[in-house]
Amino acid sequence: MKTKSLVLLFAFVVLTVGIVNAQKNAIIKFDTTTYNFGKIHEDSEKPSFNFKFSNIGSDTLKLINVKAGCSCTTLDWTKKSVLPGKEGNIKVQFDPKGKSGLINKAITVISNATEPVKVLVIIGEVIP
Repeated sequence: MKTKSLVLLFAFVVLTVGIVNAQKNAIIKFDTTTYNFGKIHEDSEKPSFNFKFSNIGSDTLKLINVKAGCSCTTLDWTKKSVLPGKEGNIKVQFDPKGKSGLINKAITVISNATEPVKVLVIIGEVIP
């Protein structure tokens, strides 16, 4: 009887630890996922925007890669790990030279979060 109780207690502890560890995740939450720079001229200054995000999870968040859809978009992002409850940002700058018309550019964010791929978008219009 004592052995059976010890086995049951051990199984309970193992299951509880497994469940607690499984619930420990990084969760990325952006203030906004779309930025509209409006109408700009091709020879205007390059518009930029900081996409701010928070780690609302219980584990450390790490941005593995941030990719722009074209070379007209430059990126700079938080390279350090983001602890739970802390914030980071992704700075996006768009070069309008050689572009005209409606613009819709995607930025792909890859992280260790529960939802590992997020897409940010910049939109606007370039006037020649």
